[in-house]
Amino acid sequence: MDRTLALALAGLVLFAVANLFPLLSVRLGEDLVSATLAAAVKALWDQGELALAGLVAGTCIVAPLLVLLSILYVFAPLHFGRLPPAVAPVVRSLHAFQAWNMMEVFLLGILVTVVKLAKMATILPGPGVVAFFMLIFLLAAAATAMDTEAVWARIGIR
Repeated sequence: MDRTLALALAGLVLFAVANLFPLLSVRLGEDLVSATLAAAVKALWDQGELALAGLVAGTCIVAPLLVLLSILYVFAPLHFGRLPPAVAPVVRSLHAFQAWNMMEVFLLGILVTVVKLAKMATILPGPGVVAFFMLIFLLAAAATAMDTEAVWARIGIR
């Protein structure tokens, strides 16, 4: 349980970096344009791609954040020998949140875009894309380290 908690705490730090710092910067001549994940969602929304903007926001921002916060909500109190209120529904919902966590699909889209734009402009990776990439692996490690059977046993539900 301690490993899962540590991975979730590290994940929150990476999540903050991935969302606050630019994913990519594009240099066209003298112009340099940087884009964060939220700016990408807003650009999709502004272009009328409401469903796609919602899907990107849900799978790359909301679902990963809910996974991390749910893990912290369950595992932090258990680490200190306490039982958080309404823990059973949160543990059950963790699986649903993880199913919608599709950051790797978005990262693949970023890589395809970089390859396509590389001939027309200079693409500079930002700290956000590095944190985003690391967060994908960290969330996978947290999901692997999470022993839900041990959680159910600790809270007294089978």
